[in-house]
Amino acid sequence: GPEAVNRDAVYAESYNEMRRYRDYEFTSSTWFTAILLAILGFVVATRFGDTARSFADLLDTQWCLKVTVTVIAALVAGASSYLIWYSHRRYSHLREWVTDNNLEPDWKMKSFKEDKIALTPRHIYYLTQWLLVVLIAVFLVVPVSRPALQGPSVSGTASGGSNTQ
Repeated sequence: GPEAVNRDAVYAESYNEMRRYRDYEFTSSTWFTAILLAILGFVVATRFGDTARSFADLLDTQWCLKVTVTVIAALVAGASSYLIWYSHRRYSHLREWVTDNNLEPDWKMKSFKEDKIALTPRHIYYLTQWLLVVLIAVFLVVPVSRPALQGPSVSGTASGGSNTQ
């Protein structure tokens, strides 16, 4: 018949699975933050720099393009928030199962005090994602004054007068 599985082995496997969920929370938030930072960098470079002048002009004149960029950033942050929430929910379910089935090692039950803080790393992940979306939206609507493009300058007649003596 099937052999009984050692309690420590079940805890070790459960712990590895919980660690995987926690790592996924961090990894996914890191990647989505990088994507949002790239969008923010593109918006700032385009709106306030001298690169991609034609796209900068489009961003200045087309409100639907501003809305589209903001919606894309919000979708990225929404996907990130969902993945963080989902990973944390799976972690919490597994943590409850381990506790309910009395699988915690004896040393941990005696010496480990659970921290009951309201602000956890996942809340910082959420805050970071949505703050970047707000910054993207703000940089899209901040008015930018650019000097008009000028043709090549002609030297010698800057005062409009004649150079003859």
